[in-house]
Amino acid sequence: RDIPTKEQDYMDAPIVVEDDVWIGAGSIILSGVTIGKGAIIAAGAVVNKDVPPFAIVGGVPAKSFKIQRKMKKVLILDGGAAHAMAIAECLHKTGYWVAVMCDDKNEYGYHTKFANEHYLGKDSHDSEYAEFMLTFLKEHHFDVLIPTSDKTAEFMSFHKEQLQRLTGVLMPERNIF
Repeated sequence: RDIPTKEQDYMDAPIVVEDDVWIGAGSIILSGVTIGKGAIIAAGAVVNKDVPPFAIVGGVPAKSFKIQRKMKKVLILDGGAAHAMAIAECLHKTGYWVAVMCDDKNEYGYHTKFANEHYLGKDSHDSEYAEFMLTFLKEHHFDVLIPTSDKTAEFMSFHKEQLQRLTGVLMPERNIF
């Protein structure tokens, strides 16, 4: 039966975020949700149910990236973001092979001990960033890409089809940015 919005029940429950969680820019977490320890929420995700510890989720509504055992090689984009180190640590401690893409050797991610490899590339705001990254990803295989800024999340959404062929990872539609 149809009930007018103003007459519907309202659930006012706390949002619980456990330790070592990374929440991407523009994410929405609904009331009553618990985000488990070490979980990663992709930029732009809408989380409407609990996220288990160490899960990686994204999309609208958020779904778990079912990373298979063989999918272990992760590239963190925009390693200059301070939270890139926390993401690298979480992934490294759970057995992932982690690489970080930075545009300067002075960035946080370039020096983190939790990355197996560090790459220097273009700034994500540079007009040549997309071409550089697509070429780079054709030459270097990664199973999972993790954006740590709105700009890299937008790049991933805009080049969704190409990146899925190169990595096989799900990513949000471009129109959410």
